Amino acid sequence: MIERGVILTDHNRPIQAEALFAGLAAAPALLAISAQAGTLASAPAGSSNEAYIQNLLETDFNLDKWNEQIMLAAIKQSGGNISDAARKLGISRPTLAYQLKKYRQEDLNP
Repeated sequence: MIERGVILTDHNRPIQAEALFAGLAAAPALLAISAQAGTLASAPAGSSNEAYIQNLLETDFNLDKWNEQIMLAAIKQSGGNISDAARKLGISRPTLAYQLKKYRQEDLNP
């Protein structure tokens, strides 16, 4: 679990709960994350995806970096098999290959 957190977290950044628990982003209404305390708790009644999204937008959230990290995690989980990783992500193999190439070019030409 810690390895997952390290892989999904930017260099010199604290590991967030979302990086440790695979299904956490899919279940924001069930859990509330306290980044300051580093804990998970039951979310208050009426919590929604909107509150979770708002919380992300109030941090230094980077959608491109998030997408890249998710793709790399899927590839690692698939043992390097791009086709299997693409299936896990719900996209085609060519789409995943294109996205990976795009992110590599961005890393080389910031």
